[in-house]
Amino acid sequence: MQPEMVLQGLNHNMQSKLLPRSLLVPSTIAILITAKSLLAGTDVYAPASADHSQAWCEGESVQSHRDAIAYRDGGVVQIGSHYFRVCRELLSPKPDGKRVMRFYYNPRRVEDLSFDKSMIGLMVNGSIPWERSLVSQFTNSKTTDKRQFGDATYVVYRSIVGGDPYREGAKFLVYNPIYNRHDLDTPLHIVTCTKDFELQPEQSVFCSLKVGYNQIWASLLFLGGGPDVEPIPMELFPAFAQDIVRILQTADVTEEVTAGTINLPRLDK
Repeated sequence: MQPEMVLQGLNHNMQSKLLPRSLLVPSTIAILITAKSLLAGTDVYAPASADHSQAWCEGESVQSHRDAIAYRDGGVVQIGSHYFRVCRELLSPKPDGKRVMRFYYNPRRVEDLSFDKSMIGLMVNGSIPWERSLVSQFTNSKTTDKRQFGDATYVVYRSIVGGDPYREGAKFLVYNPIYNRHDLDTPLHIVTCTKDFELQPEQSVFCSLKVGYNQIWASLLFLGGGPDVEPIPMELFPAFAQDIVRILQTADVTEEVTAGTINLPRLDK
């Protein structure tokens, strides 16, 4: 599948109900530590439940973060061209919102969220436009085959090393709405893993799910597999991709900030 077909899937998703490699960098390690402590002794993929009576920055999933603010109602930060209501402590200013940050608030405030896990290990990226990221990734890759996880069809890609089509790099999976017309709510998303879990099922693996939201994008980190950790439920990735968009939509206060109708502190000034 060529980059143009991927972008067709992106454009299709922007018109639908939900808008649309390194894994072990220092910020990701911090996410892993937080996620591990949050999920210890719990059902990692337990269903979420909404409760709008709870405060925006209330709950264990917020207070376990060392950089959580003390404001129960949260504050506003710019990421790309969007403004979001979050629970992070004060952040340094970034021109045009070009920042990458851990993103969290009380998951009980999100209507129709499938899993609390969707708020654990979530990063939002406003430094590189989503479409440019896609073009870069797919231009330097080639398709190999397709895989089925539950009802979802994923296209398997291999990155091309040094522009040589015979030197294959890391594998990644792409959910493109073009091949999943039975599900118009799930956005295009990309899954990258540290290991080939099909060839090394006895080993633990980290996977990252990346999904776009207009011209910014978010990634959600997963850990699973091996003798001691529950396997990553690949068949649930479409639901997690929808969750990420719901989380961003719920926290998006761009219209209120533009209209000057929001009464919350700015966290990035």
